[in-house]
Amino acid sequence: MDAKVNRIILTGFMGSGKSTVGQLLAKQARMRFVDTDALIMAMAQRTVTDIWAEGEAVFRHWEQQAIASLVDESNLVIATGGGAITLPETRGLLQMMGPIVCLDAPCDTLWQRVGLDPERPLAQSRETFEALYQQRQATYAAIAWRVDTQHQTPAAIASRILNQWRDTQRTVQVPLGDRSYTIHIGCGNLHTLPHLLDGPPRACLLVVDNQVPEHFFYTLTHSLHYTGWTPHVIRVPAGEDSKNFVQAQRLYDACVRANLHRNDPILALGGGMVGDLAGFVAATYQRGVPFVQIPTTLLAQIDASVGGKVAINHAAAKNLIGCFHQPRTVLCDLTTLLTLDGRQYRAALAEMVKYAIIADAGLFEEIVEQVTAIERRDLIVLSALVARCLVIKARLVAADERETADNQRVLLNFGHTLGHALEQVSGYGVLLHGEAVAIGMHFACQLATQLGYAHASLIQSLSDLLRRLELPITPPHAAVDDWLNAIQHDKKNRHDAVTFVVATSIGEATTIRLKPETLRQPLRDFAGTSQTP
Repeated sequence: MDAKVNRIILTGFMGSGKSTVGQLLAKQARMRFVDTDALIMAMAQRTVTDIWAEGEAVFRHWEQQAIASLVDESNLVIATGGGAITLPETRGLLQMMGPIVCLDAPCDTLWQRVGLDPERPLAQSRETFEALYQQRQATYAAIAWRVDTQHQTPAAIASRILNQWRDTQRTVQVPLGDRSYTIHIGCGNLHTLPHLLDGPPRACLLVVDNQVPEHFFYTLTHSLHYTGWTPHVIRVPAGEDSKNFVQAQRLYDACVRANLHRNDPILALGGGMVGDLAGFVAATYQRGVPFVQIPTTLLAQIDASVGGKVAINHAAAKNLIGCFHQPRTVLCDLTTLLTLDGRQYRAALAEMVKYAIIADAGLFEEIVEQVTAIERRDLIVLSALVARCLVIKARLVAADERETADNQRVLLNFGHTLGHALEQVSGYGVLLHGEAVAIGMHFACQLATQLGYAHASLIQSLSDLLRRLELPITPPHAAVDDWLNAIQHDKKNRHDAVTFVVATSIGEATTIRLKPETLRQPLRDFAGTSQTP
């Protein structure tokens, strides 16, 4: 990691242990510890109590100045006052300086630790203390990386933070000659993005999914502004429906208004939809401008953000209009996964299972063993699994960048042939992409068994894992004729034959070609219907 961005920031309410944990963390990490209250007193030559007596505004001014003085320093663990992050200007400074960890504990516990401490002006009244605690909860709740300090020793908390910070820092290379790039995986690393961009600071277009939490948006924009970049922001409504010509035109217009030149990048912050849409515009505006992926969903981090497939949808089929345009870099901040709603998070796990089925039996076993850790979103476990998935994708993309060879990159479409059809027929957004893929994988394994490519135990192993991950394995509606019609528009088809990816065993897959009509009965069986042709 660049030394300019090598900092960890601790925040939280009074008594949460910021100074104690911070000193231990700094010692373990071999970094310098800074307590902003101590820095304020050194700068003002007065005690915190004396400064506070002049009014909160005076104290907050000194606090902001103290934090600003650290912006250009490196190798720091910074413990802030509990109210520092409540001010937008100070919060912006902290967000672009490094990952922010919020230490937390119940109000009763915090009062027992610091109540009536003469050096804490805001802890002299239990009523005032509790009111302030409640007032700040919304601000603290917006911080994705939170650590409960109630039942752990300060040393254990420091070790946990350090391990999570260190053990989630990974890189994966996508080797494509002069189009090669690096995927950066980390914990609270959004602020590092400007240091990964090519060339001097200049204008850029930042396309943002409107479901991205403001904390992540501000972290990125403050980091860009501070390092000299001029981000022109355009927000896109969340959901697959936004991958259309109307939204693409909005982005083209924004590029023109921003006077973007051929070397000015387009950045995509959000889920896979934003990456596909912004990437499509980047590929076609001025015949191609640099493109950077900053995925904030698990699905985008392990799949959509890597490989260069960019597209918009057509009424006839998903991703029908698109091209290949590789990103210059990909930045995955795992703390964004802590803010995903449960359904969206679970749906993405289908893509993780996909990688295991097509290419890595060991990964399949790892997912089975780590279901509990995956459910609680253990960032260290997720970092290893995300990296493992991306290594597989990078290898397949490098072997077949434009998906021209059978049994290479096309294997990544396991579960997607029926999955895309289910998304289209049911209406984009009714089924999440990962949910549709889970159902599609289950059908593909059933088809492989019926055609003699795989043993029936494969279906059982897959269905057992999908159920444990709370993913669907059967379609919500039976619409076989509509599915077939959609499948026939699949981009992988050749000469009126449907290209299907089927697993032969866990860790191995192949492609087969079938006439559309030969799929009708297997689909009927899968749907549990007996429609008349």
